[in-house]
Amino acid sequence: MRGPAHWLLGVVVLVLTSGSPGYAGENEAPAPSFVVGDTWKYKNSYGKYTESVVELGESDRAVFARSYEPNARFLIDRDLTVRKIEGKPKRDATNYLNWQFIKFPAAPGLTFTYKIEFQKWTFALEVKAVAWEEIEVPAGKFRALRMESCWTNETTGWYGCDMKHWYAPDARAFIKRQTPSDWSKDVQKLDFELDSFTPGTR
Repeated sequence: MRGPAHWLLGVVVLVLTSGSPGYAGENEAPAPSFVVGDTWKYKNSYGKYTESVVELGESDRAVFARSYEPNARFLIDRDLTVRKIEGKPKRDATNYLNWQFIKFPAAPGLTFTYKIEFQKWTFALEVKAVAWEEIEVPAGKFRALRMESCWTNETTGWYGCDMKHWYAPDARAFIKRQTPSDWSKDVQKLDFELDSFTPGTR
């Protein structure tokens, strides 16, 4: 016959196994809450560039301006993914649309997959949240969640892992990206670090 101790153990097991692993309290990063005027300055191999929130939309979406695409505006959803472009970007729109490297709420243990059409190729991506780390970039030190992704080019058969992005809740953005050394040099040159973050006025 099962006694109170057995019943209590069952409750504990149920609590510990319900939901996604590690999704509680300070271990979890909620979706960022943007403010018009939020401005991020980044640097990569090509130099410095700026992104800023110019308008707030519905359903936690925001419209971003990017200095390297002065003739376009980017509609960003709550998962920091570009879902729509207004205007005429200089680069092919597939360079920006639907690439996703985090899903909120985010915490170690999160995984998700998706596919994307990029120019003449189809990519399948697997993304996972690995660990919280203290990361220092020119903008300062941040507590950041390391996201890692594996890419499969379903058109050519190429496969690569260990692309890293670090998301810092205090900066409301990714603060660093690191591409594996055996990937394309063109991709590596787009790796970035946050140079500064200026929050807008609420």
